[in-house]
Parts: sequence; structure tokens; C-alpha cells
Amino acid sequence: MSRRVVAALLIALPLAELAAAFVWLAAAHGGWDLRGVAVHEDGQRTLAATMLYWRHFLREVPVLCVVVAGLTGAYATYGPRSRRRVPRHWPVWLAVLLVVIAFAAAASEAGPTIAAWDFAQAYTRDDRWEYGSHWRDHLLATLGIAAAAVVAATLLARQLDGTWPLPRRAARRQWLGGALLAYAGLTWLCEPSWAPFTDARCVGHQLRELVTHVAITLPLGLGVLLGLTSPLATTEPPRPLGWPRDARLALLVLFAVGLFLGSAALGLGAAAAARPGAGLAALVAAHAFEHTLDYVFVALLCGWLATRTAFDNARAG
Repeated sequence: MSRRVVAALLIALPLAELAAAFVWLAAAHGGWDLRGVAVHEDGQRTLAATMLYWRHFLREVPVLCVVVAGLTGAYATYGPRSRRRVPRHWPVWLAVLLVVIAFAAAASEAGPTIAAWDFAQAYTRDDRWEYGSHWRDHLLATLGIAAAAVVAATLLARQLDGTWPLPRRAARRQWLGGALLAYAGLTWLCEPSWAPFTDARCVGHQLRELVTHVAITLPLGLGVLLGLTSPLATTEPPRPLGWPRDARLALLVLFAVGLFLGSAALGLGAAAAARPGAGLAALVAAHAFEHTLDYVFVALLCGWLATRTAFDNARAG
């Protein structure tokens, strides 16, 4: 398949998954008209309010920046041989504008101080203030998403280049290293605790984040990066046969994170520890729509980085 076809399929996959989530919500609520129906796990937000959940998006911005850095780094380091096209600035300005609008909307709803605390990771839910709690509710999931990005980028290179990729060190230092430093820095700033490993709500939330972002955000971001870069014809040194070592390590990390979160969620009773009375459709299907603004933000940042980053990534070693 050509790059354009693969990019289109990667972007179409999240849309199909959102359509399936809508069908699930419609079935759970007994009808297609969800305009006046509370679908969110809090039992209050309609589908439209869930999609335009400004305070939630504001909390997600620091997390998404780390995710985008890891996603871009994985693509530049392990993805198909690519080169950037004409640099474009408007996607990043739209992303900034989206954050400004989110802050204004959150400040209008709850006040500027609370909106600032939302951005500073102090709220996981609207009624629960605990500094750093939002980042801690994404700690393991974010690591799993980065590992999934490395695996997916490696598979893309195998599909489009016809061979397994060698890591490109310059790109890895610039993006994956920066993503790991940001990850470690935010973890330290948000006061590490055992909650991501032992708290039922935190574990359950991380599992939903991992599933949602790997299934929807990851293919969307890769599709944008692939669609906005061009193939780079070059002669490279011989590449290894079979899965590269880095991809195997990433796959092991993804498997370990997923296995732990899945087993811990079952063992700790994460579903019962969520909002009282929230059904599986509210916890999973509605959660996919809760990240609607996140998908837009990630697509814009990936679209900008695809034209700004030195994607002449055929240089190995």
C-alpha cells in the first residue's frame, strides 16, 4: 500500500472507533438521539458537553505534549524514511488558540484560579483537588502509549520501506530523550506516590487512558505525520532481520503496562470504584468522546511538527 493509503487508513480508524462508541452509547441509552441524555460517568454531561469538556482538556494539555513528543520521536527515529515538506506555522497557532479558548471557558465555568489549577494537574475530577493527581492518573498509561508508538512506527517502516528500521540516533536524542525528560520532570513535580499502582480509581483510569490513546490518538497522530511527510529515497547500511531490539523492548514495556493495569483493575475492583452507578458504556464509550478536544490538539501539533522537524531520518547509527 502507498503512504497516502496507509495515512488515510490510520486517520479513518479513530473515526470508525468513535462511530462504534456512539452506537454503543445509543444502545445503552435506548435511542439515537443523545442530545439531552447524560452519557458521561458523572451522570450529568450530555454527549455534546462531554466532547466540549474544557476543564478536562486543560488538564490534559501537559500530558498530551509529552505524548506528542514521544509519538513524534518514535516516528522520526523508527518510522518510515521521511522528509519534511514546506514548513507551516498555522497548526501550532491553532493549537495555542485552542488552549486559550479552553482556559477562558474553564475560567468562565469555575473561575480563573481553578482553571489554573486544572492546568497544573491538581484536579482529576471537578470536585477533587489534590496537587499532581491528574498526572499520577496518567503515569503508567503515558509510558505505555510511548512504547506503543515505537512499536507502531517500527511496523510502519517495515510495511512502507520493506525492511526493519535502524534507529536514528540524532532524532532519538532530540525527541525521545526530550519526551523522557519531560516525563520524569512532570513525575517529580507532581509528587510521586504509590497511587498509580495501588489506588483502584487511579488504576482504572490509567487503563482507560491507555486503551483510548493507543486505539484512537496514536493512529491519528501517526496518520497525520505520515500524510504530511514525503518518502525519502536513500541508500542505507544493511538492516537487521526480524524485530529490532528497541522495538522488542518497547513491546515488552507495552505488554507489562497493559498486563499490570488490566490485572490490577480487576483485582482492585476498578469498575466498582468509579462513579457510583456508572455503567461500562459511560466508563469506556463516553470516555472516548471525552478526549475529542485532545484528538484535535494532537493532530494540530503533529501537523506542525511534521513540517518543522528535520525528518530526513534515513541517517542511521
